[in-house]
Amino acid sequence: MKKLPNKCAGVDAGFWSLFASVRAWSGTTQRERSAKVMRTTLIIVFCALLSGCVSVPSPGLSLKDARVAEGPILIERSGHIYLRYRRALEERGLMLLSLLYHKKEGDAAYYFFSMPVSHAEWGNLIERPLAYDGTEELARKGRVFWLDPDGSKHPIPLKEEPNKHL
Repeated sequence: MKKLPNKCAGVDAGFWSLFASVRAWSGTTQRERSAKVMRTTLIIVFCALLSGCVSVPSPGLSLKDARVAEGPILIERSGHIYLRYRRALEERGLMLLSLLYHKKEGDAAYYFFSMPVSHAEWGNLIERPLAYDGTEELARKGRVFWLDPDGSKHPIPLKEEPNKHL
């Protein structure tokens, strides 16, 4: 078989040469863009840290400002301990929900409310199992406190509730 002359060989070589140079140029640009994005991200994170932005929750409402109608009290029932509380409803309108957080430091556990968030507070009775937080033994030793934003600590009393049989 006779080989036909490749009339497009020069065109193909020129196309691939152009494609390779564009690819190399855009790769460099991509690296430069990635470096710029990385620098910008690091600057934003650094500024957030300097401004006091933290991801660890801290007390947002004092026990007095939280307007708690019932509790907080620790209830022991059926071998488990629960933190019980109910927030009072505002007479003048909607009250905003505050999230309940806890933290363990040393030989004590602390519970506290966050700043109010944009959800309605319905005034329901809440019982939070301390077993979920790993603080039941501290409660039995009297080492569970309510923590206010100013650092003051209020001991939360433990009461045994008799089992109710229906």
